[in-house]
Amino acid sequence: MNGLFFEPVVKVKPVKFLSLSAGFNVTYLVKSKFHQEEAITKPSSGVTFIDSSGNDTYSRVRNVFDGDIPNVNRFQFFVVSRIGVEFPLSKQWEFKLAPEISVYLPLVNFAKDISWKISKFSLGASLKFSPPPPKKKNRFEEKIYQIDTIILKTNLEPPLRFKKGKETISETVTENDETIVKTIRINRRDTIFTYHEKKLQARLELFAIDSLGN
Repeated sequence: MNGLFFEPVVKVKPVKFLSLSAGFNVTYLVKSKFHQEEAITKPSSGVTFIDSSGNDTYSRVRNVFDGDIPNVNRFQFFVVSRIGVEFPLSKQWEFKLAPEISVYLPLVNFAKDISWKISKFSLGASLKFSPPPPKKKNRFEEKIYQIDTIILKTNLEPPLRFKKGKETISETVTENDETIVKTIRINRRDTIFTYHEKKLQARLELFAIDSLGN
């Protein structure tokens, strides 16, 4: 028999090494042929069949038939149950050997108008590889301020004594096996205005003037 199937299952792991699954299977039969024969198995030699006339056929096999199974239900439905175990092949369980047993219990007859159901059992094993999860790294963030200051002297009194410059921000990330560090650099250039007041310098001299203006 050949067919296509759809098989959703739910798997649970009550313990680390044991898995239990349950679900259903829908199979569409593409081909359903049969082979039938009657054979003598014991004794292993010296005995053969005779035909309807009593003549020796010199054959240990008879009633051989091949053909298609009539009135087959193309859609077959099964309840699926499965149990599997895992045996570690490495210390961290990256490599595992996982044997598994599956049981398929039929819900419909294999052929129409005949009480004939086919149960299936399967046994298999698989070699599994699960890479270890990446180690969680510690994350840090640091801010570095780089501020330059310009002092500007002026003879006129400025409206502001301080002017904040425009900020430029850059980010870099460094990483090693244990940590991830995000560095934020903030650059700014400020201006400070200094005002020098003008000073009046004068000298006073006293002297007398006569009637002639001398």
